Amino acid sequence: MQWNYDDLMTIKRLEHKGNGINNCCYVKTYKVTFSTDRNTWSEYPHELGDSSLANNNQLVSSVLPEDIVAKSFRIYPLTARDVFCMRLAMFGFAGGD
Repeated sequence: MQWNYDDLMTIKRLEHKGNGINNCCYVKTYKVTFSTDRNTWSEYPHELGDSSLANNNQLVSSVLPEDIVAKSFRIYPLTARDVFCMRLAMFGFAGGD
Protein backbone atom coordinates (compact mmCIF):
# COMPACT_ATOMS: atom_id res chain seq x y z
CA MET A 1 0.00 0.00 0.00
CA GLN A 2 1.20 3.51 -0.69
CA TRP A 3 -0.03 6.95 0.36
CA ASN A 4 1.14 10.15 -1.35
CA TYR A 5 0.65 13.69 -0.06
CA ASP A 6 1.58 17.02 -1.64
CA ASP A 7 2.98 18.38 1.63
CA LEU A 8 4.97 16.91 4.50
CA MET A 9 2.96 14.87 6.99
CA THR A 10 4.02 13.89 10.50
CA ILE A 11 2.77 10.41 11.45
CA LYS A 12 2.61 9.54 15.15
CA ARG A 13 0.46 6.38 15.24
CA LEU A 14 -0.81 3.63 12.94
CA GLU A 15 -3.76 1.31 13.51
CA HIS A 16 -4.63 -1.81 11.60
CA LYS A 17 -6.90 -4.84 11.58
CA GLY A 18 -7.90 -7.64 9.22
CA ASN A 19 -10.66 -8.00 6.66
CA GLY A 20 -13.47 -8.29 9.22
CA ILE A 21 -15.32 -11.06 7.35
CA ASN A 22 -13.93 -14.17 9.01
CA ASN A 23 -10.97 -15.08 11.15
CA CYS A 24 -8.68 -16.30 8.40
CA CYS A 25 -7.07 -13.30 6.75
CA TYR A 26 -5.06 -10.64 8.53
CA VAL A 27 -1.61 -9.08 8.75
CA LYS A 28 0.20 -9.50 12.06
CA THR A 29 3.37 -7.46 11.49
CA TYR A 30 4.55 -4.99 8.86
CA LYS A 31 7.25 -2.47 8.08
CA VAL A 32 6.97 1.12 6.83
CA THR A 33 9.13 2.98 4.34
CA PHE A 34 8.84 6.70 3.70
CA SER A 35 10.07 9.39 1.34
CA THR A 36 10.07 13.17 1.06
CA ASP A 37 10.63 13.13 -2.73
CA ARG A 38 9.21 9.72 -3.90
CA ASN A 39 12.65 8.80 -5.26
CA THR A 40 14.69 8.04 -2.14
CA TRP A 41 13.06 5.76 0.44
CA SER A 42 14.02 5.14 4.06
CA GLU A 43 12.89 2.24 6.22
CA TYR A 44 11.37 2.95 9.62
CA PRO A 45 13.70 1.22 12.12
CA HIS A 46 10.94 -0.59 14.05
CA GLU A 47 8.72 -3.50 12.97
CA LEU A 48 5.09 -2.62 13.67
CA GLY A 49 2.01 -4.66 14.51
CA ASP A 50 1.57 -7.57 16.89
CA SER A 51 2.90 -11.06 16.12
CA SER A 52 0.56 -12.54 18.76
CA LEU A 53 -2.57 -11.14 17.08
CA ALA A 54 -5.33 -13.70 17.55
CA ASN A 55 -8.18 -12.51 15.32
CA ASN A 56 -8.75 -10.36 12.28
CA ASN A 57 -11.14 -7.85 13.85
CA GLN A 58 -8.80 -6.92 16.69
CA LEU A 59 -7.60 -3.32 16.33
CA VAL A 60 -3.83 -3.04 16.77
CA SER A 61 -2.53 0.43 17.59
CA SER A 62 1.16 1.19 17.06
CA VAL A 63 2.31 4.42 18.70
CA LEU A 64 5.56 5.30 16.97
CA PRO A 65 8.60 5.73 19.23
CA GLU A 66 9.89 8.19 16.60
CA ASP A 67 7.59 10.29 14.39
CA ILE A 68 7.78 9.79 10.63
CA VAL A 69 7.91 13.01 8.58
CA ALA A 70 7.46 12.48 4.84
CA LYS A 71 5.26 13.00 1.79
CA SER A 72 4.91 9.33 0.84
CA PHE A 73 4.47 6.18 2.90
CA ARG A 74 4.58 2.50 1.93
CA ILE A 75 3.39 -0.45 4.01
CA TYR A 76 5.01 -3.88 3.56
CA PRO A 77 3.26 -6.76 5.33
CA LEU A 78 5.75 -9.19 6.92
CA THR A 79 3.67 -11.86 8.66
CA ALA A 80 0.04 -12.85 8.35
CA ARG A 81 -2.50 -15.52 9.11
CA ASP A 82 -3.32 -17.32 5.83
CA VAL A 83 -3.62 -14.31 3.47
CA PHE A 84 -2.16 -10.80 3.65
CA CYS A 85 -5.20 -8.58 4.24
CA MET A 86 -5.34 -5.40 6.29
CA ARG A 87 -7.13 -2.12 6.87
CA LEU A 88 -4.80 0.63 8.02
CA ALA A 89 -5.18 4.19 9.29
CA MET A 90 -2.41 6.72 9.91
CA PHE A 91 -2.71 9.43 12.57
CA GLY A 92 -0.70 12.62 12.72
CA PHE A 93 -0.82 16.12 11.28
CA ALA A 94 0.12 18.15 8.22
CA GLY A 95 3.59 19.65 8.26
CA GLY A 96 6.95 18.66 9.67
CA ASP A 97 8.06 18.73 13.30
